[in-house]
Amino acid sequence: MAEVIARNGGKFTKVSSAGIYAFEGLGMTPTAKKALKKRGFKIGKGFKSTQFSTQMLGNFDTIVCMKESHKDFILRYGEHENIHVWDLDDPFMGSLDTYMNVCTQIEEKIKEVEPDEKNSLGV
Repeated sequence: MAEVIARNGGKFTKVSSAGIYAFEGLGMTPTAKKALKKRGFKIGKGFKSTQFSTQMLGNFDTIVCMKESHKDFILRYGEHENIHVWDLDDPFMGSLDTYMNVCTQIEEKIKEVEPDEKNSLGV
């Protein structure tokens, strides 16, 4: 959801998401799609989950982690100067209300992130 919201915000020229424990190539959950659509976001076709890799550290000037533990995991594999932690719960397998709540939180948090020189964001 964070990738879709960031892409729709227009502040970043390059946006991509990856999960620490993601299974590569899965589509978005139906509940996440429903929450995003209810909030007015265009999802686009072909969204597939991506597993975090160390190469991603050099691809983005700003990285956002949903939890402090995600940041700790990433930093075991390399340094990065601009990492934000939002401390949001994963809504996976939750109700539509849970997804809607997290979606709204992401919308608010994304407003706080300012683009750097590359205008790229990894979430």
